[in-house]
Amino acid sequence: RAPRKVKRVVDFRPIFVSKLVDIVAGRLVSGQGENLESTIESTMEFSQLGEPQMVGEKGVAFIISEAFVKHAATTNAAVLVVDEKLLEKVLGNLSKSVKVCIVSKNAYLGFARLTKIISEQDTRFEWSPSSLSKELAVHPEASIDSTVKIASGVVICKGATIGPRSVLFPN
Repeated sequence: RAPRKVKRVVDFRPIFVSKLVDIVAGRLVSGQGENLESTIESTMEFSQLGEPQMVGEKGVAFIISEAFVKHAATTNAAVLVVDEKLLEKVLGNLSKSVKVCIVSKNAYLGFARLTKIISEQDTRFEWSPSSLSKELAVHPEASIDSTVKIASGVVICKGATIGPRSVLFPN
């Protein structure tokens, strides 16, 4: 029997880099993009998490131990989160694909926080009441609590009232 391959990359709905800085309690220390601050605020996001040597160009990787330092030069990740103790070793050896480097006092804890946020994402639900689009079949006179999760394909009629923490699947 062949050994089972372990998936080392996780795809998820995009998250802005500015939010990642908060999640990992870090600070921006370098980047290869032009006008980095405005890039981060307006367009820079990532949608993949993985080991530095496995993640793609829309990904974030964490350098949390000496074992990962060597991969900083060859990663395809756009975003690297580096533990403060390893920063000097990593900065002189960054891959050209790295657009943003974030330093964190405890990158391992930041990694745990990010994985918790990713695990709470449920890809079945693309819409919440605050992001309803005109394409959805939701009557404007329906009353929907802000905590409701609505899967695509759901029809909500005039006069409907949807209470807190409700989860709606297609009818």
